[in-house]
Amino acid sequence: MTTFYIAQGDLLPEINAILTDAEGTVVDLTSASGVVFHMVRLDRTVEVEEDAEVVAAALGQVRYSWQDGDTDVAGIYQAEFIATFDAGTMTIPNSGQITVIVREKWSVPI
Repeated sequence: MTTFYIAQGDLLPEINAILTDAEGTVVDLTSASGVVFHMVRLDRTVEVEEDAEVVAAALGQVRYSWQDGDTDVAGIYQAEFIATFDAGTMTIPNSGQITVIVREKWSVPI
């Protein structure tokens, strides 16, 4: 699906996404009670499971703002958004995940 890159320890850039279903139709989040950003290590250890911000509900736009500690460990992660509706949850993307690569930050003397 998508690959997102960030340097170790950084909190920017945020992850912004437009959530779509399997047919590519935008998911209207107007009736959603919330959206969670879920990120795991390749061994499936949960690294992040926090609320995402719904930026524009009718347009399916969400954002996750990194918190202290989220990107402290360099590595390759898999992530997804989970929207909760009255009828149940919807995991997006429903095929594959978002790959998040936290690259090592180099220390360069000045």
